[in-house]
Amino acid sequence: MSLPELVQKRIWSPKVKEDYRKDPRTLEDKAILSVVYEGKEKVCVLVECPDLQNQNNISCIPAGRYKVIIHNSASLKYKVFYLQSVTGRTYIYWHVSNTVFHYKTLVRSLKGCGGVGKDFAFFKHKESDKDIPAVTSSKDTLEMLMARYPDGFWLTIVDET
Repeated sequence: MSLPELVQKRIWSPKVKEDYRKDPRTLEDKAILSVVYEGKEKVCVLVECPDLQNQNNISCIPAGRYKVIIHNSASLKYKVFYLQSVTGRTYIYWHVSNTVFHYKTLVRSLKGCGGVGKDFAFFKHKESDKDIPAVTSSKDTLEMLMARYPDGFWLTIVDET
């Protein structure tokens, strides 16, 4: 049986200055937003960390083609989609997360993975007054994807930004 082919098209990617190394919170309003398609049908949207040259725990998933399977995550304690054979990286998942940084606490909620959602949104951070890029309905979207792709899928990530 052949697996479905999905395409993740990055539609918004911010430029990041090198000062993030001094203070990672400068990344709080930085995220890559993507739309995922099966053929011409929109399947979901995705939020990821900015492109920081494939650094572990802080960079987006590199463009490429990956086999994606369902995996029981010991750390998250629920089923996730696991992207296999990501060069130089391990434990790269699609999982529940609305933002890269939690919009209230600014604690990182994505560590190089992707947060799935139904649509895009922006949350206002009260202290910094920054608009935090986000996706909506992350948990429901992950459940829908699990039901739709129980055997996994092939994913091609393309940068269109």
